[in-house]
Amino acid sequence: MTKKIIKKAIRDLLKTFSEYPDIFLTENDVCCYLFAILIKSNLHLLRPQKTRDASFSIPIHSGIRWYGSSGKLRYLSDIVLLKPKDLRVKDRSSLRLPSKGYGFNSYYGIIEIKLRRVNGYSNNEFLKRIEKDVIKLKNIRKETKIYNKIKKPIYCLVCLDKKHDIRNDIEKMVSSIIRPEENIFLKYIFQKSK
Repeated sequence: MTKKIIKKAIRDLLKTFSEYPDIFLTENDVCCYLFAILIKSNLHLLRPQKTRDASFSIPIHSGIRWYGSSGKLRYLSDIVLLKPKDLRVKDRSSLRLPSKGYGFNSYYGIIEIKLRRVNGYSNNEFLKRIEKDVIKLKNIRKETKIYNKIKKPIYCLVCLDKKHDIRNDIEKMVSSIIRPEENIFLKYIFQKSK
């Protein structure tokens, strides 16, 4: 799994949104569409692979939960591309799985999705939600960095906007909270409904 694959899929999604914004009614629509693009261009994502505990899984998942050191749910990610041979899905007597029923350390990328509809959040509220997801990605990166065996995984927030073009505000926000070495990318596009 390379960054090129993830970035190309995101470019394809942005192109589709610029041409047909109204095929996306919800963030789940966007997530499903991106999931489909990733799978269509990389069928190996559907090929079951052996897990760490001799079961089978695939590299692409949605709705992945992240727990903090306290053991409590901290975050939920839209799409995660992980390394199945690092995934555990079975309890062992000496090492129990978290309550979510799976555990892994190595992943290739995390993708978060934001969609603002025509009648959606105010500019300030949408910016706050975007900033919250950026901080979530930063925290996941920080908390998992020492365990992840994948060099430079990709962290991406894709923001689709049908209400107002707030590109300048987003660029200011991004430059103030994301450092280049964090490998966090934010892709924003504005397109009015046609």
